[in-house]
Amino acid sequence: MAFIIGSISSFDPKDCRFGTYISRLRAFFVVNAIKADNQVAVFITVMGDQMFQLLVNLYFPEDPMTKMFDKLVAILTLHFEPPSLEVAERQHFLARRQQDGESLSSFVADLKRLSLNCNYGEHLSAALRDQLVAGIRNDSTKRRLLTEVGLTFDKAVNIAGQLEVADKEVVSLQTTSSLAIQNIARPKPIKKKFNSKQQTPSVKKSGSCHRCGSKDHWPPKCPHIHTTCNKCQKNGHLAKVCRSSNKMSSSKSSGGSVGTVKRSSYLKDGAHVLHTSNSPSLDAIIIPVTINSTTIDMDLDTGATYSIIGLDHWKQIGSPKVTSSSISLRTYNQQSFPIFGKFNASVSINNKVEKVSIIVVRSSSLPALLGRDLLSNFPMDWNYIYKRLYEVIDNPYMLIEPITRATFAFLEDLYTSPVT
Repeated sequence: MAFIIGSISSFDPKDCRFGTYISRLRAFFVVNAIKADNQVAVFITVMGDQMFQLLVNLYFPEDPMTKMFDKLVAILTLHFEPPSLEVAERQHFLARRQQDGESLSSFVADLKRLSLNCNYGEHLSAALRDQLVAGIRNDSTKRRLLTEVGLTFDKAVNIAGQLEVADKEVVSLQTTSSLAIQNIARPKPIKKKFNSKQQTPSVKKSGSCHRCGSKDHWPPKCPHIHTTCNKCQKNGHLAKVCRSSNKMSSSKSSGGSVGTVKRSSYLKDGAHVLHTSNSPSLDAIIIPVTINSTTIDMDLDTGATYSIIGLDHWKQIGSPKVTSSSISLRTYNQQSFPIFGKFNASVSINNKVEKVSIIVVRSSSLPALLGRDLLSNFPMDWNYIYKRLYEVIDNPYMLIEPITRATFAFLEDLYTSPVT
C-alpha cells in the first residue's frame, strides 16, 4: 500500500472558501503523485456526502464520474463563488476601518481578503496602501504615514507595525512605573518575645513620630493624626512637636526674608502654604510641561495644592487672558502671597493632554511649581520621585524642613509602612 502524505477533509463552506479548498486538493494531488485519470475519483471520495449530492444535482441527468476534474471544479465554483459585483466589492473594501483593539496584522489580512474581488489589477498595492492609511485607528501613526515620502504598501505596514509595538512598550513601561512604588521591598517585622509582666512589647524604631514624638509607632499609625495643635491650630500633631512657632521666630531673629515661594503645607482655612527659599539646598525635581504649545520646566511640588507660574512664564507662553481667583496662597510663616489671576490652558505631560486651570502669581523670580492638582491627572514616575526625596533624608521621619512634612503627608496615602 502506497504511503499517503497529508489528508483532505470534506468541504464545508463555513470553514473556508471553495477556491482555498481546491488549492489544497491540488497540492494533495501533487505530493501524492495522483494522476489526472484518478483525480475525479479522489475528489468525489474526499468531498463529503452533502457536496457530492450537490454535484449530482448540478449535473443531473448526467453522471459526474464521467466529467473531467476541471469541469467539476468549474461548476462547483460557479455555485459557491458566483461572479461578484466589482463596484459593491470595492465599496466594502473602502469602508473597512481598523476596529478598537484590533491588531495591525489582523486589519491588514482582512484588507487583502476584501480586495480579492475588487479587480484592482496592477493598482492593487497602491489601493491597499491608501486604505491602510485611511483606515488605521491610531492618529499619530496615520500622521507619520501621511508624511512619509515614497510610501509603498509594504513600507506602510512595516512602519505602522513598529509604531504599534512601540506604543505597547510605552504603555507597559508606564504601568510598570506606576506600580513599582507599591512593590518596593520592605523589611519583615521582627516579632519580639516579652514576658507576662510586660503589658505591651517595646517597639523601637529609628527616629520618632513627627506627629507626637513617640518612638513606638510610625506617623501613619499615630493616634493624633486628626488632633488639633494648641500652638498653630493645625490638624495632625501635638504642640510639643509643633515647628511653626520655632520656624517663625527663627526667621524674625535672623532678619531673613520670606523668600521665594517653592513648597506647600496644609492650612485649616483652605489657603495653600508654600515652602520658602531659605529651606535647605535641595536639588529640584524638574518636570518639562507643555502649556498652550510652549514647554517650560516646572519644579515638582507634592506639597503645593495648586500648580502656579510667575509673570515671566506667563509672558513666555503668550500672556493668555486671565480671570480673577478666590484662592489664597501663603508662605510657610503664613504671609499672604499675591495672585495675578488664573487661566485655562491645554497642558501636556508625558504625552497626556488635559484642559486645566493654571494660577499666575505676581512674581518674576518664582520658579514654576507643579502641584497636586496636575499630579492627580497626569502619569508620574513615583518610584523615581520617592527615591529622590529620600536621598536627602537619613531617616524619613526625622524631618528637617517643612518641605519634608508636606511631602510625606502626601505620600502617606501611598505607603502604610516606612522603607529603609
